[in-house]
Amino acid sequence: VRIIAFGCHGDGSQRQEAVAAKLNEYLNLPFNGVVFVILLGDNCYHHGADSAVDPKLFHRFANMYPNRGQALRILYFALPGNHDENMQTKAMQLLN
Repeated sequence: VRIIAFGCHGDGSQRQEAVAAKLNEYLNLPFNGVVFVILLGDNCYHHGADSAVDPKLFHRFANMYPNRGQALRILYFALPGNHDENMQTKAMQLLN
């Protein structure tokens, strides 16, 4: 069983996009053994998302991370960080 954990990733930068692309690549490898991913906070810089449908949330997470193939079967658990301070409960639930 493998678990992936990372944080401080929600800035929407090209570096974040590069990491997301590598994660997509890895999670689509056959028999990678990954069961879930833990997001360690700072999921949506700098002050979180304003709602569950905030475009920042989709650009910085939903449209970037595993979104095809077997990677869709991986569970994500999001923990809020200090830069997610204004992220409302519904927005955090969407990440879960």
